[in-house]
Amino acid sequence: MANNSRQNIVFRSPLFPVFIAMFIAALYLYLTFYFPPLTTARLKFNDYFFKMRLALNTVFDKEGIRPKDVVLVTIDEESYERLEKRWPWERDVFADFIDKMAKYKPKTIALDFALYGHSPNNPEADSKLADAIKRSGNVIIASVYGKEKLYLGPYDVFAKASKGYGVIGAERDTDSAIRRIRVFALILAPQKGGDMSFEVKTAASYLGVPYDKITQEDSLITVGDASRHIKIPADSNGSFLINYISDKDNVDTVPIWRVMVDKVSPQMFKDRLVLVSQTGEIFHDLHLTPLGYRSGGLIIANVLNSLVNSSYLTEADPTYSVLLIIFIYLLAFFLFYRKEVINGFFILLLMTLVYTGVSFLLFLHGILCQTFDAIVLLSSLFLGLTFYKYALVVTEGQEVKKLAITDSLTSLYTHRYFRFLLDHVAKNMTDAGGRCSLIIIKLLNLDRIIKEAGFNEGQRVQRKLAENIISKLPKSGYGAYLGIGEFGMLLPRIGIGEALGIAGGVRNKIRESDFSIDKDVLKPITAVGVSEVNHGSFPKTGSELARSARAAMFRAREIGYNKVCRFNPKI
Repeated sequence: MANNSRQNIVFRSPLFPVFIAMFIAALYLYLTFYFPPLTTARLKFNDYFFKMRLALNTVFDKEGIRPKDVVLVTIDEESYERLEKRWPWERDVFADFIDKMAKYKPKTIALDFALYGHSPNNPEADSKLADAIKRSGNVIIASVYGKEKLYLGPYDVFAKASKGYGVIGAERDTDSAIRRIRVFALILAPQKGGDMSFEVKTAASYLGVPYDKITQEDSLITVGDASRHIKIPADSNGSFLINYISDKDNVDTVPIWRVMVDKVSPQMFKDRLVLVSQTGEIFHDLHLTPLGYRSGGLIIANVLNSLVNSSYLTEADPTYSVLLIIFIYLLAFFLFYRKEVINGFFILLLMTLVYTGVSFLLFLHGILCQTFDAIVLLSSLFLGLTFYKYALVVTEGQEVKKLAITDSLTSLYTHRYFRFLLDHVAKNMTDAGGRCSLIIIKLLNLDRIIKEAGFNEGQRVQRKLAENIISKLPKSGYGAYLGIGEFGMLLPRIGIGEALGIAGGVRNKIRESDFSIDKDVLKPITAVGVSEVNHGSFPKTGSELARSARAAMFRAREIGYNKVCRFNPKI
């Protein structure tokens, strides 16, 4: 009983829900670092912002999401069929393309496919392509990593003829989606001689920014000199978020076959950045992005648009984000703890909607917040406190029930509840053919104790007698205070023989206990009656069992003091 009381005090303490809130926050923090699916869920949640922004801009600002500087020339299925050339195409095909494209005077031509190795069957095609690249003077070539991070740069003749080359800087997250791009593709730190990625070098070439000078300070990488430069917000690993503002329908796109047969408008390419990329499904150049599976060319087009127009997507400062989430978390805790569950739910819903709305507005202005963290923490807090409140109500209900069926003087069951137990247990034992016994103990000299020692002394003696009964009560038994000086012990599955032994033990315990009474004549005197459910005759019901046990108790009182008597239907 004492342990339960201490547990209830701890459970009801205001510090207990505080502990729940701290536990939820600590658990989430732990899972954030050591549970990869949670990281993936955070990334996936942010992807919805990209899709929502694209849908919104498609309706209200369709021209604003169209990259004005980039033209995507696609090597697609249609071009494959129209040109009637077997893939991979000979390099003289690309030489003809660059010569034709040079006539339209683009600022930069970026080739998003690798030109590593020489042509074993047609070395003249290599020379032709190298000459075309050199004549153009504005071609940037992509490089790739092969197996085991083996660098596959462009063939020497192409590398020397080009304006520059770099490795595709796309990074894959834990769910294999591409959300970031590296500024330095080969070696992260520029101080160690790292080269810029294909995307950054292409944008720098288009803007006329020299890329032989790179500086990195904290979260900002600067490419170029004081007069001409690109400032890129990057993390400590030299990566930055890709601002997927345009989808495939928003980028000016021309199939390569139209260029090859001169079915294009010259104004489409003049002074623009031309990105040549494989977009056909047959080339397996589809990658997972926040917008879904998209071609590598579309991904690079979004990167180039961000670099050229400085329209970056930056992550909110971690310190401010954590402080804001902590503030909302504490506010939610304060409100949830003081409100009912239903009110708490609407508070949670309102706070979630407001925080998500603010996060989306910030996203529209180029700032990405970790909204997922706040929503999960708020939901977990709501569930945790709801469970706590429910458990508290259940606990208080159990305590109220216990108070209702427990006698305040003796801590035994009340007479009313004991009668319910008596009828219920006796009926079950009768129906099942089992045994059930009842012991009634009567304190015979209670009136004299009260008269000579006082009412309080009579109460104390009854409490002491109840303690003796509880000490002898089997685990399956029930003890009750039946009235002034009268006690009952209901013993399910116990026959009359064992019940007589328990009754004798109680009688002896009472007789041997020290009641701290000065006068010997005031020491408790009892009469004990015992009866058993009898399937063949009386008693069979709970009422009959009580009557028979009380009759046995009266018989014990007639025989003498401190006697135990068994019910005998013949007597």
